[in-house]
Amino acid sequence: MQSPSYDRAVEHHRAGEFDKAIALYRHVLKSARGQEAARAGQMLGAALQQSGELEQAEEAVRAAVRAEPAPALGSRRALATMLNSRARMSDAIASCREAVGAAGKFGQMAAGEARLGLAIQLAESRRTDEALREIRALATEFANVAGVRYERGRLCERLGLLSEARAELTRVLELAAGMSEANILLARIDLAEGKVVEAQARLENLLSSAPQQLRGVILIELARVLDKAGAYAKAFEATENGQAINFGGLPPGARDGRMHELVMRSCMKIRKEEVDQWAKPTEGALSGDAPIFVVGFPRSGTTLVEQMLGSHPALVVSDEAPLLQRVRERLYLRFRPKGDYPGELATFSTQQIDQARRWYMELAHNALGSERLTGKRLVDKQPLNTIDLCFVRLLFPESPVVVVLRDPRDTVLSCYMQGFSRGVPHLFSLEGTAQLYARFMEVWESYKVSLGLKSLEVRYEDLARDPRKEAARLLESVGEPWNSAVLDFHKPEHRRYVVTPSYADVAQPVHTRAIGRWKNYAAQLEPVMPIIKPWVERLGYI
Repeated sequence: MQSPSYDRAVEHHRAGEFDKAIALYRHVLKSARGQEAARAGQMLGAALQQSGELEQAEEAVRAAVRAEPAPALGSRRALATMLNSRARMSDAIASCREAVGAAGKFGQMAAGEARLGLAIQLAESRRTDEALREIRALATEFANVAGVRYERGRLCERLGLLSEARAELTRVLELAAGMSEANILLARIDLAEGKVVEAQARLENLLSSAPQQLRGVILIELARVLDKAGAYAKAFEATENGQAINFGGLPPGARDGRMHELVMRSCMKIRKEEVDQWAKPTEGALSGDAPIFVVGFPRSGTTLVEQMLGSHPALVVSDEAPLLQRVRERLYLRFRPKGDYPGELATFSTQQIDQARRWYMELAHNALGSERLTGKRLVDKQPLNTIDLCFVRLLFPESPVVVVLRDPRDTVLSCYMQGFSRGVPHLFSLEGTAQLYARFMEVWESYKVSLGLKSLEVRYEDLARDPRKEAARLLESVGEPWNSAVLDFHKPEHRRYVVTPSYADVAQPVHTRAIGRWKNYAAQLEPVMPIIKPWVERLGYI
């Protein structure tokens, strides 16, 4: 039975009142034992993490692991998720392996649950060969467990192994007929195989029976199908309805995004004269070549550029691991615990910058695995790094920065219709998406003047129309020799687990079908054109 204090803590937590929630969780933990202590510890860790108290958050969840009675594994999964969010994938995998060891003596089902958690973590850490081996073995051993078969189908769909995915997901529905998630993935496979009518029927049937929390997701999926069918007005309507449901499902404390806006606005205050006075890292202090940074607004083509570069034998991609953000948090926590970012970037010394560079590379090795990164150059692709380019300039002034641009109308439309499930609340409305795009571009235009970066702007349209020419220009800019593998990124030997919604788009050769897509939605875009049009003109997309 849950205590009244725990229930009040959860209410404050959901409302974004983290200080009150943290105090109540700690009160509960004074007398809680066993599963109750584990549950409260997990929630305390989540609240601390959302408050930016990262070290305390990790300790709270580790305490929950110690308190949780075996074979329960919730706290270990929470710890792995937290480590994963901090770009410590190797540590997260180690935690999952510990869970497997702890669960083994409690029977086959407990061990299977722990192994499933490990397989999921391996996939999320982009160790797809290991993940596939583990999940295929589990699906054989637990052939009649729908959850295991579903995870195999989900991973195979993500990797483009569509026949295997369809077989697994079909079996899932035989075992658990009401599993909406399996039907959603089958609809994606239908669409990928050109079965538009089948995909539409599957999703429309699903809407009548799916739980409320999935209706928004289903509507966004249906919008993609309707778009493919040429029913553009209905596709946009489905998007609006789906986004409204998704936004309504956010906890109140996650809906405003004001902090995100404040960071972007403050970044724009940086002046070139100030940047010229920043301390510089020690020359030659970093072994190997400096990372390559790929930035741009979401759905502008950053994943395409990442996948092309990641197919080059000398390069390895970051898979959107939040490396910069975690190093920035650590740098300020260590040297400026009450500091103002980015206002105090000028106060860091050469020694502190050198330390942060070492932290960055250590974190990259933890996130990607030293076996993948050793002897290769890192490509750090993360759209949100656009607002952290000032931090890139401080740590890696020698790094090339690739900025991917796309017609603002296509970018905003694609971003809004994609249905991002979390993160930036602006993206749940068309107007919010357009406003966020404009602010991102203002930041980049300001940085072009003030930071003095070694930057290259790459246009998605040019890359789609002449991939060889643009890829050659891109490689020359970042200082790597030409290799034709960059044009074969979609082939099985180069295919990798992609964390972004673009994974289906980059599973096929470069094409021009998405250029000018906005024209099908010109009427729907009209209300936000006053926000978008200045950038259409400034970027030359008239």
